[in-house]
Amino acid sequence: GGVLFFESRGRSRAVRWGRRILLSFVLIGVAVGFDALVIEPHIVLTVSRYEMPEGHEGRLAHALAGAMVVHLSDLHVRRYGIRERLVARRLRQLAPDLILMTGDYGEGPDGPAALTRLLSSVKPRYGIYGVMGNNDYYRGQSEEILAALREAGVRVLINRSEILTAPGGAVAIAGVDDPHYGRDEIARTMADIEENVPVILLAHLPLLVFAWRDT
Repeated sequence: GGVLFFESRGRSRAVRWGRRILLSFVLIGVAVGFDALVIEPHIVLTVSRYEMPEGHEGRLAHALAGAMVVHLSDLHVRRYGIRERLVARRLRQLAPDLILMTGDYGEGPDGPAALTRLLSSVKPRYGIYGVMGNNDYYRGQSEEILAALREAGVRVLINRSEILTAPGGAVAIAGVDDPHYGRDEIARTMADIEENVPVILLAHLPLLVFAWRDT
């Protein structure tokens, strides 16, 4: 999944990338695949840390000053097993202020309930926002996945945006639907965002956010 930070300036979407220590951005990665009986006993959970880019005159870093943002993607939860317990424990340790998720959440008969249990284990002060991925539609469980996400308190963004009011100012969190099946409507997603408002754009396909950045 992809996350892009930039500022809304009408047709201009140029971003200057730099370093900003005011906000921590964390990506939690978990490898999936193979049989759980073989993989789960040897799971290594990795956490990658990034600094907030300096673009948009530092407005986003200022708005979320001191906050920790966690990005989760491609969890592919099938049941509440060892892997899910590790992720839940790490999330509680990180105590994020905001969680951003970019699709491919769960699958199988036990996946949705396990997903709700996992995401309900943490309560970020700014909430949890997410978009759908191709696997969420491909397996025909989109309605179950959506229900599971909403039960856990996730704000699901399907070609729309919401304004997050943080102590340092307003931030727009925008999310496009899955690009793999042509469900993304990025113009509609961005339509209601005022100029000069810093934007966090979520999409399951990383190339989409970079293509939007460069237009």
